[in-house]
Amino acid sequence: MKKTLQFLKLGVFSAGLLFSGLTYSQTTYTFTTGGNAGTTGPAQATMDAAYTGTNLQGNVTVTGGIQYWTVPTTGNYSIEAFGAQGYGPFGGRGAHIYGEFNLTAGTVIKILVGQEAPPYLNFPATTYNNQYGGGGGSFVTNTSDVPYIVAGGGGGSHATAYITSNDGQVSQNGAAGANASIIGAGGTNGNGGQQASSADGGGGLLTNGAGIAGGIAYVNGGNGGFDEGFGGFGCGGGTSSWNNFRGGGGGGYSGGGGANNSGSCCPSAGGGGSFNGGTNPVDLAGIQLGDGQVVITSLCAPTGLTADQASLTDITAACIIQASDVPVPTATNSCATAIPGTPDVTFPITTVGTTVCTWSWDDGVSQITQTQNLIVTGNDITPPVPNDASLPDLTGECEVQAPSPAPGATDDCSPPMFATPDVTFPITTQGTTVVTWTFTDNNGNSSTLTQNVILADTVAPVLDQTSINDEEGCSSVTPIAAPTATDNCVNIISGVADVTFPITTPGTTVVTWSFDDGAGNVVTQTQNVTVLTVDNSTSVSGTTISATASGVTYQWIDCSTNDPIAGETNQSYTPTATGDYAVIVDDGTCSDTSACVLVDFTGIDELDSELISIYPNPTTSGVFTVEFDGNIDEIVLIDALGRVIEVSADISTGSVDGSTLAPGKYTVKVLTSTSVYTKGLVILK
Repeated sequence: MKKTLQFLKLGVFSAGLLFSGLTYSQTTYTFTTGGNAGTTGPAQATMDAAYTGTNLQGNVTVTGGIQYWTVPTTGNYSIEAFGAQGYGPFGGRGAHIYGEFNLTAGTVIKILVGQEAPPYLNFPATTYNNQYGGGGGSFVTNTSDVPYIVAGGGGGSHATAYITSNDGQVSQNGAAGANASIIGAGGTNGNGGQQASSADGGGGLLTNGAGIAGGIAYVNGGNGGFDEGFGGFGCGGGTSSWNNFRGGGGGGYSGGGGANNSGSCCPSAGGGGSFNGGTNPVDLAGIQLGDGQVVITSLCAPTGLTADQASLTDITAACIIQASDVPVPTATNSCATAIPGTPDVTFPITTVGTTVCTWSWDDGVSQITQTQNLIVTGNDITPPVPNDASLPDLTGECEVQAPSPAPGATDDCSPPMFATPDVTFPITTQGTTVVTWTFTDNNGNSSTLTQNVILADTVAPVLDQTSINDEEGCSSVTPIAAPTATDNCVNIISGVADVTFPITTPGTTVVTWSFDDGAGNVVTQTQNVTVLTVDNSTSVSGTTISATASGVTYQWIDCSTNDPIAGETNQSYTPTATGDYAVIVDDGTCSDTSACVLVDFTGIDELDSELISIYPNPTTSGVFTVEFDGNIDEIVLIDALGRVIEVSADISTGSVDGSTLAPGKYTVKVLTSTSVYTKGLVILK
């Protein structure tokens, strides 16, 4: 519902005289809604019609309901913004914010004129008629949305009396809701207000108001929120339910908070916050009824535009002249000082020689120019400048990869560059490695930076098995494979023993294995290694060799060939010929060979067999008697194959029991201490 603008117009006229203190003729530009209503802003055609016949005719472009206007002349201006009123019998009034600014001709300004919150539009007036939207704030910013002036809009209200917190505020923060069982906090720092259970917050400069029908932030287009209740264009908050009395927060620099009363009257939403970036500020809360408005007034008619410097100094560089290398010259007129000039060249300048730059000033009334020589010599003797004064240490445990990207540098005559290191990455050496990075430009000029690469491996290897199995063997033992450990940097480490293999010492040797990762981290593990032995000693009696060990198996061998002697597997062996003989002793676990023993028949006379007699010969029972006139040391029976046959013999009587022998021809040897007597024997069965 529209309210009269008489109060507004009086306020504008008063502000132009009261706030500025000026008495000379002024040019005023008045921006309105063009009669547009609701949650969205006016179209281009609406404003074209509204501004016909005014000094804004043809000078305003509308995009998304926001009006764009270009400053015509450089000078001081006052900007006044009025926020719009919220909906309701005592809907909050908009704030009035005034400030003065120095504006430059050609600057484009964005203007959003806040719209009064409308009544519920989609249903008959008798349906859902307890929903009250917030009024829109009025915004004046540059094209980057940095504000000059923002006037907060009033909150939606069902109050039966005037409530100041419902009005557009002069502080930057939006007001909280009031007179309700549930209230939302006002926004701060350019953000939207909070909702109160479907009574939604007004939008701020930067963020939307909370809730489905929260006002849309200025940077997002500034529309009013809507669902069951509607907010005005300029971020006014709406409501998003129908069964309670609800008010939406006013839009502004920071949005107002919502208010919700269940089943009873009088909730009053908070007004939006305001912002004033001008000089000579005047901020008034609760002023505006109906739609908002923005008034921009020129406070000075510029004359006498002159450059601040009589002449401009030449700028010289080796290879390139950046815009930052050239101080921007300024000019002054009757309304403003330090007006920046505009160059007619594009920076950077890389062309060798002299470029004449013309600086110009246009305050909308007068135009002046000044020239300056920009000289590129092309003589580069300056090394690149690293982007960093120093480089941070690079640290790791096992390795450090090359930083990506590498350190960079800039140079007047070469494109941006990256350094080359004097080491090869990745670095895996423990301790500190000093890396020298070199930056070289296209003309051979170079500079360097150093960087510490620090590797500190403090993690010990982890044993691959909790214990090592004992090992044992005969005579000597060498483990099949060394145990291992896993290291975070080296991966698999083979253990190093504290003994030399093979181990030959009989018994158990405790071996300590060490696992060293090369970084000072060492773990150890022990293993029992047992060397088993068998008694392979022998003794000699006459020409009989006997193994000392008993309860084992035996195999006698001829040492000249190392071949086993067939059938000789007894503990004792009596050779029949001179030679070296040994025995292989095997206890079932270990097998070992004795030392070779020489049995030498040289010097022992083999006497005539007629000196002994054997009877009966032949013998059918295998039992026979040997008669000899002297002392017999041993009686040996040899078969036709030359094998010594074990038989039972009584040396004292010469009785020999060969009853178990097979029929055949045998040789009987009678050994004394000095002689050997032989005689043939035949066994018949």
